[in-house]
Amino acid sequence: MIAMRFKYSTSDPAQDESDSLPRVPLILHSQGNQAIETLGLVDSGATVNVLPFDLGVKLGWNWDERKAIIRLAGSFGALPAMPCFAQATIRGLPPVRLAFAWAKSSDGNDTTVHYAASSCKRTACKAGKASARR
Repeated sequence: MIAMRFKYSTSDPAQDESDSLPRVPLILHSQGNQAIETLGLVDSGATVNVLPFDLGVKLGWNWDERKAIIRLAGSFGALPAMPCFAQATIRGLPPVRLAFAWAKSSDGNDTTVHYAASSCKRTACKAGKASARR
C-alpha cells in the first residue's frame, strides 16, 4: 500500500486558510487526444468522481441528456450526470483510467474534479473509488 500526502489549499484566494481542502494536480486525457490540467479534490470516502461540465467539453465530450442517468447525492443531487471515462495522470504515478459522473451544473463555475457519493448501482456506472485522485 502506498501512503500519499496531499497539499491542502483553497480554490479562491479570498477564502480563509481554514477552508482548505486536499487537492492534487492531475492531467486528464480523452480518447480524442484532448488533455487538460486541473485540480482534483481528494475524498477517500467517495464512490464516484464528479467531473464539471466545462471540463468534459474541453475534453471533447458531447452532452447527451438521454445518457444522463447517474443520480448523485449531497450538494450534487439535483444535477444531471452521465457516465464517461478518461485517463488520469498524477505526477510520479502511472496513468489510470477513471470513471466519471460528468455533471451539468446550472452555473458552470466549478472547474474542480470532485469525488462524491452516488446512488447509482456499481454494475450500472462502475465508478469506484480512486486510489490517487485529485
